[in-house]
Amino acid sequence: RVPIFDGKSWKNLKIGEFVEKLNPTEIVDAHGTKAKKIKGYSTLGYNEIKKQVEIVPIYEITKHLPSPFIKLKTEQNHEIETTSDHQFYVRKGDQLINKKAISLYPGELLLAINSNFKSRKEINPVKIISIEKSRKRKSYCLTINKTHNFFANNLLLHNCDGDEAAVMLLMDAFL
Repeated sequence: RVPIFDGKSWKNLKIGEFVEKLNPTEIVDAHGTKAKKIKGYSTLGYNEIKKQVEIVPIYEITKHLPSPFIKLKTEQNHEIETTSDHQFYVRKGDQLINKKAISLYPGELLLAINSNFKSRKEINPVKIISIEKSRKRKSYCLTINKTHNFFANNLLLHNCDGDEAAVMLLMDAFL
């Protein structure tokens, strides 16, 4: 689930339902990706310069053809299914680096936000405890121009850029 602000209120929505409701129809690549630029919706992103979580506008939504997924689980019960190419933020000492999901391994530290979003300036490391292959499915993504990232199931993810595959969120841990 992704925190979405529609100009009136915050809701934690399944990314697939949010994207399908807005119905992207413009085919933007040779892989059949459908996209739609949108206005009036925001989510939470992490400003790496200010080192804080901010409300950021969603610029575009995309819907991708089915592709193989992997499932990541953390010790704090965050769970997410993602395409193997999707990039996550990983903490290495004091640095944040982007790493494709397929390159992650148990023991690495992803970044998560407090589930009630009251302490939005804090993100905390969460340890990956398992990674396994999952089934093939459609994927969806948000593009955020300002921070190039967003939170899904409380985990900090990089944007889906260009032809890069996207994320489908399943477990709604802590939301």
